[in-house]
Amino acid sequence: MINVIRKKGINPMTKAVLHWIQWTRVSTVVETALAKKMARGGTYSVGEASGVMLDFPQFIIDELLNGNAVRVAGLGEFKLKVSAKADADPEKVSTRGAQVSILFEADKELASRLQNEAEFKIVTTPTPEGQSDADSAVTPSEGEGTGEGSGSGEGQGEGSGEGQGGNDLHPTSEDEFTLAATTGTGVESVEGAGTVQRGEQATLTATVTEGYTFDGWYDGETKVSGDNPYTFTMPAANVTLEARAAQNNGGDNGSGDLEG
Repeated sequence: MINVIRKKGINPMTKAVLHWIQWTRVSTVVETALAKKMARGGTYSVGEASGVMLDFPQFIIDELLNGNAVRVAGLGEFKLKVSAKADADPEKVSTRGAQVSILFEADKELASRLQNEAEFKIVTTPTPEGQSDADSAVTPSEGEGTGEGSGSGEGQGEGSGEGQGGNDLHPTSEDEFTLAATTGTGVESVEGAGTVQRGEQATLTATVTEGYTFDGWYDGETKVSGDNPYTFTMPAANVTLEARAAQNNGGDNGSGDLEG
């Protein structure tokens, strides 16, 4: 039985109030408990099974450090994500300060089996161990949380606005979304675009042409923010914003570049 709780929040991009459901853990099962279950079959002793599971992560790390992805049949694939600060000048992009994280993509058969065999129970209050999972939730985009989509694999869990996207009930390997930024009138360049994890803080910075003052970040014709730099929590959706500036009256030299 999979426990879920009802959640309510505000989409940071559209400001719409949304309701959805989210998984909350019952408890955490450690390797010793799994080893005892494996030993019941008679093939391995508890010590042997526990030893293999304890050594397994180090072998994965060794292969990832050698630049390899690691695929475990029936489980999924482990791979790396490397990210660094974006810059308009390619010569300034380097590995200095690069961040490395491990991504896991569930095997399609595993994801399908989990989806087909899952049974859910809506609980009023999460268990003490599951409290942090529920409270750290990020408001999903419109369409997330109600869909019938598979939600497995890379990038397939994004809501479509019509309930066709994946949600937290579907096993997803990555919560990565694309943050795109374009230059509008009076803007020379923008920084901060790239791939961002759902729930992470994203920051966009615009460099404004001399003689212009920064106006704002726009989603189509909707002004999202007038801040520069603009920092926000990445939603569970791709985001595209355009930086715009207004020409100063009388040729005033305000650049509007607030970086730093």
